[in-house]
Amino acid sequence: MEDNQNKNRRPKEVAFIFKRVNPIKGKPTTFKPVKVVIGKYDDEKKTFTDKEGNVFHHMSVVDSGEYGYGLRAEYRQIHETYNKKTPSESLKAYEKDFRFMKFYFGADSEDFNNVYLIAEDIITHSKAFLQERDVEISPTIRTKKIDTKKIIDTVRKKVIGQNEAIDDIVTTLWQNHHSKIKRNMLLIGPTGVGKTEIIKTISKELKVPMVVASASGLTKSGYKGESVEDILKRLLKKASFNVALAEKGIIVLDEFDKLASQGISGDTISTSGVQEELLKFTEGCEYDLDISDNPYVEEKVSINTEGITFIAMGAFADLNRQSNTKQVNSIGFGARVEEKKDEKAFYNEITSDDLIKYGIIAELVGRLPVIIPLNPITEEILIQIMNNPNNDMLGEKVNLLKNAGIRLRINNPDAVKRKIAKMAIEKNIGVRGLNSVVEKTFVKAMKEVSQSNGEYDELIIDENTIDDPKKYILKRKSK
Repeated sequence: MEDNQNKNRRPKEVAFIFKRVNPIKGKPTTFKPVKVVIGKYDDEKKTFTDKEGNVFHHMSVVDSGEYGYGLRAEYRQIHETYNKKTPSESLKAYEKDFRFMKFYFGADSEDFNNVYLIAEDIITHSKAFLQERDVEISPTIRTKKIDTKKIIDTVRKKVIGQNEAIDDIVTTLWQNHHSKIKRNMLLIGPTGVGKTEIIKTISKELKVPMVVASASGLTKSGYKGESVEDILKRLLKKASFNVALAEKGIIVLDEFDKLASQGISGDTISTSGVQEELLKFTEGCEYDLDISDNPYVEEKVSINTEGITFIAMGAFADLNRQSNTKQVNSIGFGARVEEKKDEKAFYNEITSDDLIKYGIIAELVGRLPVIIPLNPITEEILIQIMNNPNNDMLGEKVNLLKNAGIRLRINNPDAVKRKIAKMAIEKNIGVRGLNSVVEKTFVKAMKEVSQSNGEYDELIIDENTIDDPKKYILKRKSK
């Protein structure tokens, strides 16, 4: 018991996270300090795990472009050394000391008996020699296993009717996690089919930060509006300024079809310029971000986009209208009639050439090698959603009224759900339309209930109430 208590009281440790920079011929391999993290060292595995659960191997064994820990110290020791008012202020001072340094290893023998980490100030070029004892010679497994089956099952419970797309998205992210080749994605489908909800749920399961930006407000750097750098700052903030974690994150660009050169008019900045700005980001490059809240103080953090997954999403409705019909010969006088094309088939047949013709530059289309279509919403899918316990909108009304002492009776519930689904389809806003129809159905009854003085004990609705919210029955309590 006493040993466990002592173990729990063990001082927290801190370590610097370094990025191994690609070596230059004739020069020693350098390491770039990224951020100080708090966590725990595993003496057996020789790994350092930060508070968020990210596991790092020593900087000496990671590959070029990867991250490792170094300069371990006790949390208490850092505080005593810097002697600031609070431990967190001491950590900031510690981090600041190494911000403008580059590091490489030096040793007094080939077997690394005595290893020194040489730190060179990139401003003054002065050098410091720091003893580094935790050097490993052989690397170990560095990646966590992703339980794709569990993630797929979780997402399918939340988003109905998109099983194939969910499988493809999770599989692509799994490949990104286990490979150095990044596969960016383009999700194509009508509004309200669950594109954002799928990515949001997956990122939560993977424990990686995710931000969503709208293409309609995106501008080139230096212009009014949100730029790529602004999106990266939001991602870094979502990762609690953990650069290593942010560089594994996901950036979703919604309404991607709005960037098409033929799709936007007016006095906005050229959409082709914005597309070219995205080329650098999606390919992978280094950005120096000023994260200071003080306009008079510059605080730079470097972030590399090479490992960030970029997911573009769009409805491409204009492309649908252009391709939704095809001409076929009819009988008599060489006349031609239009044959309507299945909407699901249309989204499955979209190619890179279609996107280029639509107005997305070829280079950017090439950065989106994985094109995943999503199914259009049908009445049957909406009914499945309403029957799903995770999306029980009518059940929410049952509970709300129950708290007010009123029973909700739905006559012919199957017919009611089908009528709600039909009206939502007519609104053409997908799953979001369900909420709209349900709220409109109950708005009059809820107003009367909220203004009553507990005089009712039952509310009755049927499919006629969906057409006319005034057609409901409120039964008074029997005296």
